[in-house]
Amino acid sequence: MQNALKDLCANKLHVKDRTGQSWFHEGVEGFSCDVRSTAAALGTFIRAGRFKRVTCIGASMGGYAAILFGAKLKADRVVAFSPQTIFHPGWPYVPAQDVPLQEIDLDKAVGGSRRTQFHIISSSELHDVYQASLIAKHKNVRLDVMEWDHNTLFKVKTAMSVSKFITGLAGRERHVAKHHNASHVMGNMPAGDVFQVLDLFYRGKHNKCIDICRYLLLRNDRSCDLNLILGQCLFFTKRYDQALQPLKRAYQIDSYCLRTFPYLICTLLALGLDERAREFYYEYRGAFKNRKNDPTGPIMKLSDMAKRIGAEDFRRLIAQDVDPQSKPTPAADTGIGDAQYAAYSGVL
Repeated sequence: MQNALKDLCANKLHVKDRTGQSWFHEGVEGFSCDVRSTAAALGTFIRAGRFKRVTCIGASMGGYAAILFGAKLKADRVVAFSPQTIFHPGWPYVPAQDVPLQEIDLDKAVGGSRRTQFHIISSSELHDVYQASLIAKHKNVRLDVMEWDHNTLFKVKTAMSVSKFITGLAGRERHVAKHHNASHVMGNMPAGDVFQVLDLFYRGKHNKCIDICRYLLLRNDRSCDLNLILGQCLFFTKRYDQALQPLKRAYQIDSYCLRTFPYLICTLLALGLDERAREFYYEYRGAFKNRKNDPTGPIMKLSDMAKRIGAEDFRRLIAQDVDPQSKPTPAADTGIGDAQYAAYSGVL
């Protein structure tokens, strides 16, 4: 954010989560110890500076914080990129289990802060649209959906500049990054049914979720998210032979969606298709490399998934990758993981 907002001519205070994994429920280093003390410290800072207008900005976990503190402080404006608004166990980005979460009704907080204007820029991924829609019913919330993955902030940074984007929001300027409403993502699918699928999925009601997913896919079989959710539900219920087709479909629709890879890889392993699973693994790891992201965390989660299905040979392959000292040959650094194969689609 410091780099993204360097051209924004305003007084700026950058606030960082203490651990990077607690969604500000463990406070800010040297500043606060929990959500309430963070809000109090921010309020003291604002009053001391006598700032006339206050805008809270954040992305993902920071988007959750921007909405939360913007509502508590009655800020003038909140700009949140793909924020979380509720923590479901199945959500891919959630605090660790040992984080002492405080009971906060974000929907109620937004509704009670009527003078604050909330602008949510959601990705077109259904779980992001679902999260944003939980608070978008309020009159002081504007929801725009951007055709991109969860990292909508990156899209804005590459399409223009974040500073220009934010300063243009007040005048509702049209930008290079096109905006849509939530119905654009749904296509011809009823929003209520789509959100019911997501709610069932996050609550672990996999069998009910499978039935509604199949019904919705009859209306729109081009939805990467619905194919992925169906494949995940079938995977969780150990119907691996049925899970493979929707997971393949999700990959074919959007090979850049990294959330598909762990389930597709483990489904192939469960079906004894180890060679194809390894090819997808190299592509998965290579995608992180091409995006200049650290793959260690996601790769270790993949290893845990592989453990649950008894794929010990594959786990040893991952261990050799994670620990370079134990890698016998550089073969895993070539082929499908290289830059020119980042969108390789020949595996299937």
